[in-house]
Amino acid sequence: MAKLSELQRLGERLKLLSAHDAFFLLKNCFSLPKLAYTLRCAPYYQSKLLSQYDDVMRNTLENVLNIQLSDTMTWAQAVLPVASGGLGVRLASDVALPAFLSSVVGSVSLLRQILPERLHDSVGTDDAQGRYIPCCSVRVAGQMCDTAI
Repeated sequence: MAKLSELQRLGERLKLLSAHDAFFLLKNCFSLPKLAYTLRCAPYYQSKLLSQYDDVMRNTLENVLNIQLSDTMTWAQAVLPVASGGLGVRLASDVALPAFLSSVVGSVSLLRQILPERLHDSVGTDDAQGRYIPCCSVRVAGQMCDTAI
């Protein structure tokens, strides 16, 4: 995947900047924002490349910030939002499925207009929805409700 090698190359170049500037660019420009379009448009949520991408992100963060994130608990805290005490770095493997499903749901009305009626039920995302829906729930008026797409 070209995005993986691009992140590796950018990670090497970020070492030349100050830690604050490099972290800001990595978090806000070079990591997930470079991958967001691909995650929305293609069903990469099952790809092994996402874990490799996350590993490159971890190694780049370690080099830029001069800290060790090899411990599972340390890495788990690092990927938390800033408000929860983390670095605010998002994992591609965590974002891939919701990104793809949100794109599919957002385009359903257009697909129904374009496709013939016999194909309205064949969006090709049954597997993705089956993986995501069981783990999603929303608290509405104090009660837990399962969400449906």
